[in-house]
Amino acid sequence: MYKGKVEHSRFCHEVWDHPEIGSSAVFEQALTTFLDSRPDIQVIYPTGENSTQALGSMPSILERDITRVMVHPPLLNDCLNKTQAMALAKNLDINLPASQEVRSNIELWAAVDAIGFPIIVKPVRSTKKLFERKAYIIRSSNELESVFANWPAEHSILLAQQYIEGDIEACDFVASNGKMLGYMEALTVRTDIPDGTGFCVDFTSIPVSSDLYSACQQFAQAQAYTGPGLMQCIRSKTDNLLYFVEINPRLAASISHTIACGQNFPLLALQAFSPAEADRLPEFCDLTNPYKSQQSAHWLEGDIVGLLAERHRLTLQQKLTWCRQMLASFFRAESHMNWQWSDPKPSLVIYSKLLFRFTKPIRKLLTIARSGKPR
Repeated sequence: MYKGKVEHSRFCHEVWDHPEIGSSAVFEQALTTFLDSRPDIQVIYPTGENSTQALGSMPSILERDITRVMVHPPLLNDCLNKTQAMALAKNLDINLPASQEVRSNIELWAAVDAIGFPIIVKPVRSTKKLFERKAYIIRSSNELESVFANWPAEHSILLAQQYIEGDIEACDFVASNGKMLGYMEALTVRTDIPDGTGFCVDFTSIPVSSDLYSACQQFAQAQAYTGPGLMQCIRSKTDNLLYFVEINPRLAASISHTIACGQNFPLLALQAFSPAEADRLPEFCDLTNPYKSQQSAHWLEGDIVGLLAERHRLTLQQKLTWCRQMLASFFRAESHMNWQWSDPKPSLVIYSKLLFRFTKPIRKLLTIARSGKPR
């Protein structure tokens, strides 16, 4: 991994500097060489989407006698592809928004004719951004012409979907061969983009919804799912029905929130892949009192970065509103991403780097003033 944050944690024993994960052949060779030199390492536990996807495509790693805490590669790839994930979810007791894959602006306009406004346009694989964003909500022809004046060169295919107005409800879960071992639901309150298409920065745990749990359980059973996952849905404001959004075959970025609410998914996933830990696995997912509900969490770093990234598109009043919401989220939250009183150093490093990054213009002006050179 890259140095910068995790190695400052008191729980981190050592750090391995490796090549970019994106350069798969170079990374695979480096990882193979490293594992050859470290026979004591018996488990690989990827936590992010890029690392999970990379490991799933490395034959030399998959053939090793080593435990990999990750969804089996064929299912992993289907889940990471939004079109394929929708195909997997087709037989669930859940609604699917009207969707079309598009490969050009002409096909995008045709999809609008078939689906109607508003639509949401997103990459088929979430590891690639679309014009530096996760998705775009398009409500009119003028917006479509503005956003897609040119086809994004980095995408050969995009997904155009019916936009469902409603709240994002997500369920974190861990399963073993289709059996649900752990489960928790959370509601997205705000994201780092005002229209709700960004990364969640304010969220709260909610009681189990029978329809969302049923869909998640059906999905796990149908795919003989083993590992951690995150299913995201939207509950329509029009008919109160759930609509499938995506399935992420990994631990969620907000995993600290699930732990704070009483569901230790990282440990549970590790036990699900370890034969020696099999006797510690629960017989079933107990939904009578599974976790603390109505527990808020806040991602301050993401909130700050989101505000700074969007500041040129916001009015002064919108910026002030965002700041008020951020402060309210911070003080309301029972838990905070990246922060633990017992292990504060990683957060201190994160926020010191943020401060250094965004005071750069001021420091530059001070340097110019001291040197006496004109700006």
